[in-house]
Amino acid sequence: MSHQIDQLVPNAKVARRLGVTTRTVFRWTAQPELNFPEPCLINNRRYYSEAAIDAWKESRKPGAASPPAFRPLEPMTTEGRQ
Repeated sequence: MSHQIDQLVPNAKVARRLGVTTRTVFRWTAQPELNFPEPCLINNRRYYSEAAIDAWKESRKPGAASPPAFRPLEPMTTEGRQ
């Protein structure tokens, strides 16, 4: 029987794989509606399950069942300002 061990990937490598900054990965983690995988903290550093990141990435592809996308913010108006 073979067991596959899930790799833990550091925050910077996750950001590179997804083509974003490390700050963006941090923000995604803080937004529960994105269902971004939770990090594992080791010595105060963030590591993510490689399998969870891959699954999240697949769920974000067009046509995949995923959580609702963000709605753009309504434009601000100057009405009512003095």
